[in-house]
Amino acid sequence: MLRRGVQSSAGIKIDSKEHHGRHSRFGRNRLPGGLTAVVVVGLLAYFVFIYVLPIAQAFWYSVNIYDLQSSHTQFVGLRNFERLLGDEHFWAGLRITVVFTLLDIGIGLPLALGLAAILTSMRGARRSVPLALIFLPTVMPDMAVILIWQSMLQPQQGLLDMAFSTVGLGPMGWLSSAGLALGVIVTMTVWKYLGFNVVFWITGLTQLPVEVYEAAALDGAGKLRQFFSISLPLLRPLLVYWVVVAVIQLAQFLGPFLAITQGDSGAQIRSQTQPLILYLYNEGFRRLNISYAAAMTVVLFVILVTLSWVQLRAWRSHLVAK
Repeated sequence: MLRRGVQSSAGIKIDSKEHHGRHSRFGRNRLPGGLTAVVVVGLLAYFVFIYVLPIAQAFWYSVNIYDLQSSHTQFVGLRNFERLLGDEHFWAGLRITVVFTLLDIGIGLPLALGLAAILTSMRGARRSVPLALIFLPTVMPDMAVILIWQSMLQPQQGLLDMAFSTVGLGPMGWLSSAGLALGVIVTMTVWKYLGFNVVFWITGLTQLPVEVYEAAALDGAGKLRQFFSISLPLLRPLLVYWVVVAVIQLAQFLGPFLAITQGDSGAQIRSQTQPLILYLYNEGFRRLNISYAAAMTVVLFVILVTLSWVQLRAWRSHLVAK
């Protein structure tokens, strides 16, 4: 039996009854053995059916020719991937995806961080009112956002053309140029998700230690210096996480591209603003080229996994170097 008041190897006196009580309480919080097995099996089944099987099926389709009507398959090896190498629409879609992702991150990230830093320094209504206005587009349904922007982009009668006409710039033809159309989609995406990103960065900034800022203020560092010398270095893990998730999501962004450029006004520039995910969608669900779309899915999956691995690897190397 353990005696009351046994001393540990570190010289700390341990009350055996208290220790036994804590252990018992911990034991009572554990799931029964059978229920634990059920939970583990359920999680494994969820992972397999939601992630593993769809990925495996995409790989299987990519090395076969699959006829959707007859369900007939024919193994063709890497023929679908060889076709991708000479497909100019594939490379154009990949280029548009990269440009769209870089523009969205390059504009959205500094804007959200800047607004979060400003709002963090505010209190009460001075903070809650502008934050609510910024967050409003985030809670709006995607279709409502698309309809609002479609109405604003109407030639001559849209709000944007009317505003530009009042200052003598005349109708801009927002969907008559690939560059303008892509800029509109980037602006709409940044506007839609700005509120979520601002709240995300406000949460990160408010968790940073106040003592570091107080010491920096005593040394004469201003708000701007504190932001670049303290806030950004401490937020680096969140930055890496945000960028990795943003790249994965933006590379699969479909809604605005599918809706904004599908009207008559966007017919001429549709192919010039078609990202890879939209080309994949058209091949798989409109032209029913399931196998070719699966090959593009595999390539996109490999690209995203590689980019995520490179970003996380660079971040870990930076931590080791420090």
